[in-house]
Amino acid sequence: MRSRVRLFSIACLLLGGLSLQAPSLARAPSMDDIYSMIVDQHAMLQDQQKRIEALEQALGLQKQEISTLRVRATNAESELEQSRRELRSIVIPSGDRLAALPGQQLAVAAVAQVPPPERGPRFTATLEALYLTAFSDSFRYLSGQATGEGPQQVNQDFEPGAELRVAYALPNSAWSLGAGVRHLQGQSRERHVVTGNVTTLFDVGADANDVIDAQPGETVYAESKYKLWSVDLDARYGLDPRNQLGLVAGARYASLKRGLDVRDGGDYSDNEANFAGFGPKLGITGDFGLSGGFRAIGATSGSLLIGRGSVISLSNCGCGGADEYYSTQEVRAVPVFDGRLGLGYDYAPKGRQGFGLGFEGGLLGQHWMNLQDFVNQGSGQLLGVGTPMVADTTMTFFGPYLSMKMWW
Repeated sequence: MRSRVRLFSIACLLLGGLSLQAPSLARAPSMDDIYSMIVDQHAMLQDQQKRIEALEQALGLQKQEISTLRVRATNAESELEQSRRELRSIVIPSGDRLAALPGQQLAVAAVAQVPPPERGPRFTATLEALYLTAFSDSFRYLSGQATGEGPQQVNQDFEPGAELRVAYALPNSAWSLGAGVRHLQGQSRERHVVTGNVTTLFDVGADANDVIDAQPGETVYAESKYKLWSVDLDARYGLDPRNQLGLVAGARYASLKRGLDVRDGGDYSDNEANFAGFGPKLGITGDFGLSGGFRAIGATSGSLLIGRGSVISLSNCGCGGADEYYSTQEVRAVPVFDGRLGLGYDYAPKGRQGFGLGFEGGLLGQHWMNLQDFVNQGSGQLLGVGTPMVADTTMTFFGPYLSMKMWW
């Protein structure tokens, strides 16, 4: 292309030069005239060459810019298509999918429905009301031996309790720190009239002088009691972007005191079995948002408490002897398992960003293992003295709860 332009330019210049010199063709041109013409034509050719090169350079830059713009446009179209696919997967609270909205309305609706990210720290305080009962075979007070009636135990009533929890969510982090304290205590009573024509042994207490028993026709009164205190320190890590599922690790201190007092007309036995321990705690929590501000809650955890257990008894066989005192202590490892399942509702007032109230209700349970039972006089003999023994037992708390929380 460039060579053709050059030949055309040279031909035009030669023809122009000949036409300008036509009047002087009447005489033969001199060597000076020919040399002058060649110099002029060469200067014109160099000027044309420079213009042609400048024009080609400008055209090359424009082509490069056009190519770059095409690449950018292709990338922008790919990114736009990817954004559209992501927006189609977003579900707004009403349950409608944003894929139904075309073009720019899709992006506007997505921005309107997706809540802005939380800024700064967030505190949560929760007050929980408990209404729990207890299950344990350690509240058995009559063995039922030789009467055919079977053992008798104190059935536990539902008792009120309370729990307070506070939590602090670290800013721009999946971690949160929390602490909680729980208190629960209960007291129940039973009575039983011994039937038949033989005595029945108390299932608690021990007296070296004689057996502790109830005679036929006597009424046996039993009173049980317990008191629970626990303190938890937790660190929670959210496992998903919406912080619905989390792992919990921490420590727990707990104290569980139990008592069982049994008496008839002359025999009696007052008993205690206590434990207090400290240990690690691990668990998992779930808080899944439903429609309309409702949410489903579930949690389970386990802790291993290392501490000291003690068993104390003060008994009298009613045969004129002195009171018999029994006491033992030992270090124990007590596993404790917790679980809860509930339904909650969150309310955030308009115009109060970062503040809200929540309500929750459901069922919870706590199971203690490897506890010391009350001392009893063993299998014994009705006309002799049994050997005092302390067995292992379990205890379970179960019932409904209702809580209210506030966050800011």
